[in-house]
Order: sequence, then C-alpha cells, then structure tokens
Amino acid sequence: MFSLNLYRRCLLLVIFPLVCQIVFVGALVYFLLVLQAEIKAEAGSRELISKLMKVERHILEDMSMVGDPAVDSDLDGLFAELNATLVHEQADPAKRVQAQQIQESAARLQKFQQERIAGRAHSLGQQQDMLKNCMQFMEEVGKLVAFEEDKRSRSPLRSHGTRTVIVELLAVALILSIVVAGVLGYLYSIRISEPLQRITENSRLLSRRQPLLPVLKGADELCELDHLFHQLADSINEAINRETAMIDNAADLICTLDYTGAFTASNPVAEKMLAIKAEELQGKSLADLTVASESLLADEHIRAACSSKDAQVFELKLVGINGTVADTRWASFWSEQASRLFCVVRDVTEEKRISQMKQDFLNMISHDLRSPLTSMLGTMSLISVGAFGEVSKELRSEVDSMSRNIDRLVNFVNDILDFQKLEAGKMELDLANHDLRAIISDSLTLVVGLAENKQIEVRVPERNWQVYCDGQKIVQTLVNLLSNAIKFTPPRSSVIVSVDEPPGFIQLNVSDRGPGVPSELREKIFEAFEQTPSVAKSKVGTGLGLAIAKLIVEAHGGSIGVIGHEADAQNANGSTFWIRIPSARSDAT
Repeated sequence: MFSLNLYRRCLLLVIFPLVCQIVFVGALVYFLLVLQAEIKAEAGSRELISKLMKVERHILEDMSMVGDPAVDSDLDGLFAELNATLVHEQADPAKRVQAQQIQESAARLQKFQQERIAGRAHSLGQQQDMLKNCMQFMEEVGKLVAFEEDKRSRSPLRSHGTRTVIVELLAVALILSIVVAGVLGYLYSIRISEPLQRITENSRLLSRRQPLLPVLKGADELCELDHLFHQLADSINEAINRETAMIDNAADLICTLDYTGAFTASNPVAEKMLAIKAEELQGKSLADLTVASESLLADEHIRAACSSKDAQVFELKLVGINGTVADTRWASFWSEQASRLFCVVRDVTEEKRISQMKQDFLNMISHDLRSPLTSMLGTMSLISVGAFGEVSKELRSEVDSMSRNIDRLVNFVNDILDFQKLEAGKMELDLANHDLRAIISDSLTLVVGLAENKQIEVRVPERNWQVYCDGQKIVQTLVNLLSNAIKFTPPRSSVIVSVDEPPGFIQLNVSDRGPGVPSELREKIFEAFEQTPSVAKSKVGTGLGLAIAKLIVEAHGGSIGVIGHEADAQNANGSTFWIRIPSARSDAT
C-alpha cells in the first residue's frame, strides 16, 4: 500500500470496506434465498401431508358410512388432487419411489371405491384386499410423513448451532471490515500527515537557510512534492549563493541603510574602500564616515532619498578608518516594504583625478597650444602675402603648405575643445527660428571651393523652411556633412541636398555617390575617432567631425543617421547622411 500513490490509496480505502459490505450483503442474500427455498419446500410438504391425511380420513369415514353420497363425492375430488400432487412430487428423486407407491395404492383404493359406488358386490376376499390396500396406503403415507419430518429436522437452518455460527461469522465479518477500514484510514492519515509535517519543517528550515531534512522515499504525490521542494530549495540556494557571490565580488560598495543613515549591511568592499570590515560597519552612521564639511550634506541626502520614490544620485567624500579620503558617488533607492535604503557606492577618486588631468590637458591645449598655432598661422599668412618682403615662388609654396598644416592642426584642436564642451554639456546654444535656405547657403559658401576643385555640383532645394535651432551650430554640422560628401564623391558628379518633413521636425538629407558606409558601422561611425576603412586608409580627417555633429544635433533634441544606396553602373553605392532638427516654434521669442 505504501508504494501506491495517494489516488490509489484513497481508492483502496474506499474499495476494501465496500467489498466487505458486498460480501456481507451477498451472504445474507444467499441465506435468505436458502431459507426461502426451504420454507417453500416445507410448505409443499405440509400441503402434501394435509392432502394425504384428508384421503385417510375420508377413506376411514367411507368405510364406516357405506353408501354416503357426500363422502363419496369428496373422496373422488381428494383422489384427483392427491394424484396431481404426487405427480409433481415425483420430480424429487428422494421421494419418487414413495410417491409412486402411494399413487398406485391410491389408484387401487379409488378403483375399489368406484366399483363399490357402481353397486358391484365384492366378495369377502376383495374386501380384505381393499382393507389390506388401505392399510398399505396408510403405511406409505406414514413413511412419507416421517420422511418429510426427518428432512425438515435435518435442515441446516433449523440447527441452532448452525444459525449461531452464521450469525457469528456475519458479525465477525462486519467487525473485521470496520476494523480494517479504520486501520487503513489511520495508516492513510499517518502517511499524509507525516509528509506534510516534513514539508512544513523543510519550509521553516529553508526560511532560516538551514539544511533540509532528507528527501522522502516513495512514489506518491507527497513524496514527489517533497522531492520538488528539495529541488526548489537547491535552486533558491544556488540563486542566493550566486547573488551573494555577485554582491561580494562587486567592485562597488553595496550596502543598506535605515532611515537614520545607519549601515545595516554591506559587502566586503567596505574593507577596501574604508578600511573597515563589513561586520564592523553595521550600526555606524554615514555622517560619522563623511568628512566634517559634508556631514550635514550626508544627512540631507539620506532624508531626500528616503522621502523620494525615485532613485537618487549624489556624491560624498568619505573618510576611512586609516584616514584616507575617498570621493564616492551614491546611487540609492528607498524601499518602503523593507524600510531600507539600498545603495551602490562607487569610488570615483581615480575618475575625478583623471577628469582633472583631462581638464588640465584641455586647458593646456587651449592656452599653450592653440594660441601659438594661431600666431604661427597669422605669421605664415603675412609672409605669404609679402608683408616681410618679397619671397620666392618656392618659398611661398612651402609657406602655403605650412599654413595648411597649421590650419589643419588648429581645426583639430578646435574640434577637440568643441567635442569636450558638447560632451560635458557646457556649450550653450543660441536657439531661435531660422530660414533653412539661409543655413544651407552659408554652408555652401564654406565648401564651394572644395566642390569646384572636383567639379562637383551641389543641388539644393528651392523651397524654404523654418527651423528652431542655433544657426551657427547647424551650419557647422551641415558643413561637416557636405565636406565629407564632396570628399568621397567621384569628380564631375553631384551631391544632393533634400528636405523631408516628419511631424514636428525638419529632416535635412545629404546624399553622395561615394563608397558608402558598411551596415555594421552605421551606428559606430558617429562615435569619437571612428572612421570607415576607406577613410582610415586615406588618413583624411580627425574622426571627430561626425561625433561633434551628433552631439550638436542631439543637443537640439534631434537625431542623426546614415542610410545606404543600391550600387549603380559605376559601382558606387553612395550614402545619405541625415539630420533631424525641430521645426520653427511660435514661442521662439
């Protein structure tokens, strides 16, 4: 039973008592049928004996009242009924011989009676035979009556002992079925309650992260549930261990604080950042670990983070136990359910040092490099025009070459400075409504010389649009796109400028017939110092132009991108660079 599942156990618990009850009822039905058959047989025997007794009585009356017509008519009827009954009784092999003998004796008596009624005289010998037949008939009747009485006395159901045994067997069967059903029910409940208690205990152990009890062995649903529970516990422990390992091995300090700013938990990075173990950090206040000048600021940040539903980012300077000061950036989120402030703290000391070094480098480029280069460029221009005296043709060619190189270097420095300003969000935009035709015209003026040298026609739309932008910055962006298109378009071809009008924006497209941009580089090309293979091989440009264009356009709330073209007969794919900037606003003032 214990290897069966719950469904089969329940089925067995119901079927066994049911079978016992069916057997019990079947036994009762059997005994009732046997009793009914014996009662029916006894009734038949009584009827036969009654008829035989009537015949005997009438024969005796007939012998005592000779010639009585009433007795004679009754006797004829009784002989007829007796004959029919004896024919039926002959079907029983045990009574067949006696029934035939009684039937023959009755037939002789009936014949003698009929002759007597008919008036035939009988001799003394015939009367003696009549009497002899009558005595034989009565003897046979007595034997049959004795046989029926003996048969009834030998009936099993008439035996008191047999009835007692039957009643006891039925009682024992009934009691046994009740006891077995009770035992099965008890065992069944035990087999349910024990696994449930085991599963409950495993749930408690799992909540405390303690080892679970051994897996239940069996094939029922509860054993399977316990097995699945162990699998679930293993998965949960694995996930917790993986999460714990991720937190413990994280490069940043991951910690939780209560609403007062006291640490409640942290990962081992606390020892590296603050020279204090994670266990010792619990209970300490954030204000106690902050430099004195920012302790009040730390309390303000904690209150703001606890009262906000959004993540809060702030910076603090923390002082370690060994006295070292670390610049940290906090990302915090308050959980109402856990009543804890979950924080990720990054040490940005090195990041700030590098940022300062970068700023110092940019300042150096701005003051110590760009100014001398600009001065050199001016001097070369004066020499080229003869301001310091007449120069030879060869010297002028060298001076012009130097001027171009210095101008390229100055443009590179300016690009770097512009890129840094845009990336840091420090470049301000002078936004207003502008005529797009004027922006395109100003841009063409700056690239017309490059286009004429390659005999390239720049086609522009005739219609005018109004855009909301910083005119100079968009001119700078459009010049970058036009100069790139002219550089990589084959000579004696064309560059097409077109305009689309998506809702709320004006999209300016610059299409060329150059080598095109590979699909895998169409996103990456707008990053700093990224170039297509053909551009990188030709060593043209600094790799900052498109990155600056992207920053300018995104600063306007727009977007920039590039799409490729199908190859034509000249095997030139070409591409279209587009920028999307806001259309004119009625509240531009």
